[in-house]
Amino acid sequence: MSLKPEALKYLAPEFEGRFKKPVAEVAENPSVEVPQALKLQKLFNFDVEEYPFADLIREAFLMKPYNPSYRVDEGTPLDEFEGSLSKIHLTAEGRRSIENPPRSKKQGDAFRKRWQAALNRKNFEARIKKVIRSFVQQVAAGELGVPTSALIYQAEPSLRVNLPQAKPVGLCHTDSDYNHQPGEINFWIPVMEDCGVFDSNSLLSESSPGVGDFTSFRTSKYGEGVRFYGNKCRHYTVKNETEVTRVSIDIRVVPDTLFVPEWKNA
Repeated sequence: MSLKPEALKYLAPEFEGRFKKPVAEVAENPSVEVPQALKLQKLFNFDVEEYPFADLIREAFLMKPYNPSYRVDEGTPLDEFEGSLSKIHLTAEGRRSIENPPRSKKQGDAFRKRWQAALNRKNFEARIKKVIRSFVQQVAAGELGVPTSALIYQAEPSLRVNLPQAKPVGLCHTDSDYNHQPGEINFWIPVMEDCGVFDSNSLLSESSPGVGDFTSFRTSKYGEGVRFYGNKCRHYTVKNETEVTRVSIDIRVVPDTLFVPEWKNA
């Protein structure tokens, strides 16, 4: 899918003309008709006690528990930091990641490396998978109006850490550019304990495929997320000009009635 020419005016200057080139479509993949109701962009709420994503990410990062009264000292090692995830750019690891950013998502910074290492620990992997399974069965299924057992979901959520002044990694894209299944819906969840997301620390997306009305997702607090049709709605990030680090996870789900078991990615 290509954007209408007039939609380009909504893109930040550094993104004009810099779209992800779609991978080759697989001819034998069937077409899937996704109901309009599933394509809607919508703010949703979740219980942070029942779904403690921030606590699990802090554990993965080898951080201490969150202390709202903690006085942030710049340069504190991450494993001694008790401040909000929104301030991890002030840690020693955060400073280094800003000064020497990774060249790609695969290369990763200190945060991504700690996340991947945690997922390789059986105990942690089992606990976060249990929380995600419950979230999908209760929150996602409720939002989409399907039975609790009617969603296929990715086993490992995508983690994003958007540090202040860090240049964006990646291009404006849709998930279908990577041959994701067309029935896939995104549940985008910021996890900073003391604030929501806004402006350039957030993700920018169009509200419907090809419309080009790019705006930043906005939440007011931890416990709010955004459901959107990332499969066909283009989305991207820009340089974070705020003083807030955005930490978020992205859980993708597909209703079983739209899932194609034999779908080929390439």
